[in-house]
Amino acid sequence: PEIVEYVASPLDTAFGFGRCRVIFHMGGTVVFDDGILNPAKMLVSIKQHHCNAIAGDSAICILLLKYFKKHLEALADKFRWIKIASQPLTAGYKEMLLNMMPHAKIFMNYGLTEAMRCTINHIGAVKGKIESTGRACPGVQVMAVDDSDRAVPHSHVGEIKVKGVNLAYGYWGKKELWNAVCRDGWFHTGDLGYIDGDGYLYIVGRKDDLVNIGGRKVAPDEVEELIAPH
Repeated sequence: PEIVEYVASPLDTAFGFGRCRVIFHMGGTVVFDDGILNPAKMLVSIKQHHCNAIAGDSAICILLLKYFKKHLEALADKFRWIKIASQPLTAGYKEMLLNMMPHAKIFMNYGLTEAMRCTINHIGAVKGKIESTGRACPGVQVMAVDDSDRAVPHSHVGEIKVKGVNLAYGYWGKKELWNAVCRDGWFHTGDLGYIDGDGYLYIVGRKDDLVNIGGRKVAPDEVEELIAPH
């Protein structure tokens, strides 16, 4: 009952609705803001409603850390956990959160609307795994495969496909489209990544937006990460 979580994702998204389900199941309280996400308004609501947890995607964390860091730091001691979803977050931002909130548990998960919460990582709990999106959740299998749908060796990049209790039943009214991406119970995400020897998943980009440079396939996310510090 003491849980008060600010959910930065809209209620009509799979993530936002999922957080409601989790928090209400525990008897806690969820706080939302109306309209387009406004980080300043978000911080006011967190303070006003005495929120002790935050849930949102990576983009929201980046906005707060880049432009509202001091305001977030002022509230840092109140948080029990931060739940981050959606696109990958760089190690630098994760380290900023760890340093800012040493008493909060920070969780990062990888998933899609069609396959929610495929992997989860308790950031900082296992040394050397800060860049990972985590290991497969209970009831979920994750695999990296080549263009022939064969499993690639550990630490080799391939397309990520998932199977398990978290899969959607299909696309409403678009059975053929669903069958094209979900074969033999495995959903092909279109994301590129690799799985290390300990079962931790690392996302490196998208299969459909790679750039071929001198025979090497490069993900735009890799380029952005190198340019960003400058």
